Amino acid sequence: MKSIALSLLALSTSFLYSANASAQSLLDENGWPTDSMQTAHPSLKKMTKVLKRTNIDLNFSYGFRQNNMRPLSTGLTIGYEFVPRLYALFNAEWQWMNQVEPHTYSKNTNLGGGLGLRLTGKQGRYEGKRRLSLDLRAMAGASVSGESQNNYYDAALLLYGSGAHVSSSVIYGVGYRYTNMHSATLSDLNTIYLTVGIRF
Repeated sequence: MKSIALSLLALSTSFLYSANASAQSLLDENGWPTDSMQTAHPSLKKMTKVLKRTNIDLNFSYGFRQNNMRPLSTGLTIGYEFVPRLYALFNAEWQWMNQVEPHTYSKNTNLGGGLGLRLTGKQGRYEGKRRLSLDLRAMAGASVSGESQNNYYDAALLLYGSGAHVSSSVIYGVGYRYTNMHSATLSDLNTIYLTVGIRF
């Protein structure tokens, strides 16, 4: 009985090892499908190309006080590099407009879009050696719901890690935003802000 159990254990271990080795052989050293796999499956090749050109940012932004207001926000930005170094982006953010004195705040949901330009290097985000990349981003948007409706124009510099072995990176940035407040009691804002997040 013991010998049968040991034989089954050895057989299952051998099966799991071969399955793992087979799965690893389908991916290159950076976790992407191998060239042979992409050649054999054109749809997989197209999907890999799209994924390599797509980036997703999750971030938090802190705006410095201006006109007695301090804007804070969390956001999701999705970018797609449609030509080398230039990408289109969609931005959704949840914003808190904090009035400092007296202390009150209002919440908004903003949607926007724009363009980003990778300023450093000719290689794609998932190509070459590990390095720091710098992007210039410009976008515009408006509130779709909330208590202090506004529209905005935004420009920022973003610093993050890239390279063949980098699947995600911390992203740091500094930016400027002009906010046109749709209110008779709130002044427009010219805000300098800092942002930090994760890029996938």
